[in-house]
Amino acid sequence: SRHAPHGSDLATVNALDIRTWWHPELMTPCMTTDQDLWFPEVGPWQGAHRAQQLCLECPVIDQCLAYAKRIKPTHGIWGGVNFGRRSRDRGLA
Repeated sequence: SRHAPHGSDLATVNALDIRTWWHPELMTPCMTTDQDLWFPEVGPWQGAHRAQQLCLECPVIDQCLAYAKRIKPTHGIWGGVNFGRRSRDRGLA
């Protein structure tokens, strides 16, 4: 299985390089739905909740969130978490 258990150290280590955990063959929800859903800042904001729900089904949710924490994107939903929450978690908001 490509899915690391929630909270595992493996998720953080693998997140250091996106190529170690993500590839197109995974068919993750973010790659098989409308891209605007994942970026409510530029798309319909109502889609944010739907995107977060889809993330819960993703086999690389932990790695995705760890990757976002590393690269600190200012837009989008990564690992089921939006920018506002990631900012609060880092103490920026």
